[in-house]
Amino acid sequence: MFSIHVNADALKALALLASVDALRPHICGVCIDTTTPGRVHLVSTDGHRMLIVNNTTAEGDIAPGLYTLPLFDVKGAKPASKHAPITIDILPGNPGRFTIKGKSEITGTLCDGRFPPWQRVTPVTTSGKLAHFNLGYVGDFGRVAELLGVKYPAIQHNGESAALVNLGADAFGILMPMRADHIAETASPPVWVKPDGVEVAQAA
Repeated sequence: MFSIHVNADALKALALLASVDALRPHICGVCIDTTTPGRVHLVSTDGHRMLIVNNTTAEGDIAPGLYTLPLFDVKGAKPASKHAPITIDILPGNPGRFTIKGKSEITGTLCDGRFPPWQRVTPVTTSGKLAHFNLGYVGDFGRVAELLGVKYPAIQHNGESAALVNLGADAFGILMPMRADHIAETASPPVWVKPDGVEVAQAA
């Protein structure tokens, strides 16, 4: 068994971007990734955006693997006090078990299925080529930044490929752009914006 200690707001931010699609139960939660020696990454995704957090501490017999906590239980986790971390015990096995310790204890079974290899979709560089994004997803990253205490989050555009979202030294996001066929054709304000007899400047 091993334990990790994570900031409650970081856990809340991860839950915000986790999938709620019952047809994809392997991503309906928060993954504790211990496959990188000496590091513990917490990851969540819904297939369109992803959050990776690296500000946890761990102790015990850390077995390399991907351990996904069910979203329902993650959302139910509350810290014992305002600034106290939440402790998560992981007992590897088939099935694996977990205990979330905070204001109360939550125990259960880890999610079935393998969490996707998030490193494969993480761009090594970004092109800077502009892209269009779902505004709801962008707004959610704004909320994530607030929870993580990041004042100036920024999107590193990458054209039609995955973009990086800067979230400080201990976290980053990945955001997929909108497909071209989902973008409205309108390149100028609607006709009802233009007052009679006044020319409206057209977009360059």
